[in-house]
Amino acid sequence: MATAAPRSRKQEEIAPSAASNHTPSPNKSAETIEVRNMTLEEGDILLAEDRNAVNTVWSDAIVPYEISPGVGFRAADILAAFRMVSANTCIRFVEHTDEFNYLVFKQGEGCASFVGVSGGSQPVFLSQACTAGNLAHELIHALGLYHEHTRNDRDNYVTINWSNIIPSKCLSADTML
Repeated sequence: MATAAPRSRKQEEIAPSAASNHTPSPNKSAETIEVRNMTLEEGDILLAEDRNAVNTVWSDAIVPYEISPGVGFRAADILAAFRMVSANTCIRFVEHTDEFNYLVFKQGEGCASFVGVSGGSQPVFLSQACTAGNLAHELIHALGLYHEHTRNDRDNYVTINWSNIIPSKCLSADTML
C-alpha cells in the first residue's frame, strides 16, 4: 500500500473573511480555508498537532453551540446541518450556556473544523459558499471523525479506480500516514 506525505500546511492564524458580503471565487471550493498558525489537513480539517486518534468526545453525545453574530444570518443553514446529523444519530445540539466545551460558528474563508473536542470554545468556520451539507460535514469532523477515503488502512477494504479520478483530484484520494 502506497502512502503519500500528509497534505498539511502550517501558517500563522485563521484568516476570517474581511467582509460578511464576501463573494467566493467560483474556482475555490467551499471546503478551502486560509489558515495561519494551525495545521490544515485535507482542505477542511484543522489540527492543533499531528493527526492522531481522537481522545476527547462530546459528553453524553450532547454538543453545545453558539452562533457568532457575524454568521447569525446563516442560522437556518446551521440548524439544518444539526438536523442532518441528529436525524439518524444519538447526537443532540443544544444552545451553549455555561459548558466549558462548545462549538462556536464563525465567519471564515471556507468551511473547516477541528476533529473531536479541542477544549473550550471550538471554532467551526464557514463562508458564504458553505451549504448546510458542508456544515454537516464539518460537524462530523467536530464529533471526531476524519475523512474515511484517506484512512491509512483504506486499501484493505476498498479498491480505488484511479482511472475514474480526475488527475488534479488524485491527492484527495491518497491515504494519510
